[in-house]
Amino acid sequence: MQAEPSIVTEPQSVSVLVGQSATFSVAARAQYTELSYQWRRNGLPIAGATHATYTLSAVGQGSVDNYDVVVTADGSSVTSQSAPLWVKLT
Repeated sequence: MQAEPSIVTEPQSVSVLVGQSATFSVAARAQYTELSYQWRRNGLPIAGATHATYTLSAVGQGSVDNYDVVVTADGSSVTSQSAPLWVKLT
């Protein structure tokens, strides 16, 4: 039986000061199977970002972008909405 994953809570935009950490999270579910996660930045996979939460440490202006996550269960996947990261100088 194939279990289609679904996103229960989408990632939300994050706004932090330079040097702070930023965390994105998603809540997803699928029947009868475990979920796997792959966070992406501007549509490109982020190495090692394979959990329901993704944290960037000590962000800078170069971290500003759109982040989303692909949730997979039993060969089927769903992509979350894109969530922007905003970094303030002060």
